[in-house]
Amino acid sequence: MDAIPLIVASLVAGASAAFKPADVIAVKDAYDGLKSLIKRKYARIGVDLLESDPGDPTRRQLLAQDLTKSAVGDDAEVVQQATASATRSKPTTPTRRR
Repeated sequence: MDAIPLIVASLVAGASAAFKPADVIAVKDAYDGLKSLIKRKYARIGVDLLESDPGDPTRRQLLAQDLTKSAVGDDAEVVQQATASATRSKPTTPTRRR
């Protein structure tokens, strides 16, 4: 499985959460953890680039290229953090009471 799209999507979701109300604190916290982990382990990758415009496809593509070149998708710790972040960023569907 190619983990790069998952990592990029998690970073985009977290960067986008910065522009939303406080009810997305869990997403923002997960993003901050993922971003910090990548910055600590792969200092040359500019994850901050997304924050100014998370929806920009060019920025996403550049980030994906940097992540791929550095084999970040093979880093189990980063993939685990990205998976946790992606899980938090998915909207929840309320359950109906019967």
